[in-house]
Amino acid sequence: MRAGPGVLAAVMTALALTLPACGAAEPGEPPDVFMEYARSGDVENDRFPTDSSGEDRLANFAASYTPEQLQTVLLSAFPCAESEECRPNARVTQARNDFAGAGGELFGRSIVARYEDGSLELVTLYVARRADGAALLIDSEGGTYDGLEDFRDDNDLFGTGDWILAPQDLTAVPGEGRIVTVTGKLPVRWQPWVFGGAGAVVVLAGTAVVVRGLRNRRAGAAAA
Repeated sequence: MRAGPGVLAAVMTALALTLPACGAAEPGEPPDVFMEYARSGDVENDRFPTDSSGEDRLANFAASYTPEQLQTVLLSAFPCAESEECRPNARVTQARNDFAGAGGELFGRSIVARYEDGSLELVTLYVARRADGAALLIDSEGGTYDGLEDFRDDNDLFGTGDWILAPQDLTAVPGEGRIVTVTGKLPVRWQPWVFGGAGAVVVLAGTAVVVRGLRNRRAGAAAA
């Protein structure tokens, strides 16, 4: 018994629509985003701008910090109430209020973004903290996340070809701990519903083939 071309076309179309939901693999070896930042004189929104680049910029940083100290100063959270660099917009403020109340603490946190085209930017995220110590990450669009992996999974700021240098614990205040270089966005993963949906399409298509075959047999018997 053979399926008609219309049924086969429907099956192929359904499978083609589900396959884009399945993700690509993670990119390869991460770039040295910290060293690129330390050498570059062209970092958007840089909190520590210099008039030099390359070895001269490195020397300027080395005069004040060790590499570890520079990372700490660059990536640690800072109280918004005490910093002119922290300028939360209305969406950030609303997310803070929803989580911690108007009296909740709000901290700014910079991460270094290296975009797919090679450009660099210091991107400000926010950490809201309640009186009980619970913390929530907030981005400039008002999106909220419970940590780094949640941020990478759901944010709309970065793509899978972008890299970020950030504390592994993005909600830690001030932010001691491991510093990581990871993609700013996780690839879309294989989802269980994809397989379920594809399976349902195949079952329905198979059922249609059987029904059509039975109708053809009945029609042939009636004609005889």
